[in-house]
Amino acid sequence: MFTGLVQEVGQVLERRTAGRQYKLKIGSGNAEVLSLGDSVAVNGVCLTVASKGKQWFEADVMPRTLEDTNLKYLKLRDFVNLEPAVRMGAPLGGHLVTGHVDGVGTLMKMRKERNAVIVTVGLPKALMDSVVVKGSIALDGVSLTVQDMEKHAVVVSLIPHTFSQTRFQYLKPGDYLNVETDMLLKRHTDKGNVLEKEGITIEFLKQHGYYR
Repeated sequence: MFTGLVQEVGQVLERRTAGRQYKLKIGSGNAEVLSLGDSVAVNGVCLTVASKGKQWFEADVMPRTLEDTNLKYLKLRDFVNLEPAVRMGAPLGGHLVTGHVDGVGTLMKMRKERNAVIVTVGLPKALMDSVVVKGSIALDGVSLTVQDMEKHAVVVSLIPHTFSQTRFQYLKPGDYLNVETDMLLKRHTDKGNVLEKEGITIEFLKQHGYYR
């Protein structure tokens, strides 16, 4: 589990493909605190540390993960958002993020408005039903609040700290972002065209490993 609070911007040092096997080597100043087998969100994608060095770690990317996320677009020296898994008892400063990406959005535009950066991201139509104004959304692993919604897009507002401490500062229109919608809105049953939302209970949290 993650919180959507990016701890570091890393950089792609190497990407290796052998048949259907794909590995990413990421430069990280915090790699020394990681252990083999630890989970790390890379652009919001939950990956496992398979090997590590003084300022880098390496992770395997499964074919389905590669297909469903923006990791397939990464090039050497590209910047990536990094967040280690949250520890039990640690403050939940953002929102619950699983690292299981729901889809890939497209950065449409960014503009400054006073001290904020307003970001508009186009989403696949299938994801729009899981987004609400003032609800949570993770974009490339960054915990954000939906400020507004357009026909097939969401609008979020970045504070200066978030903009300067994440890879948003390097992005441009047309770039792809991993999208994970609010897990609290995903609990619904599809009855025809009606989405019936269900409440979050202790039993639900136990079933999904968030409560013991």
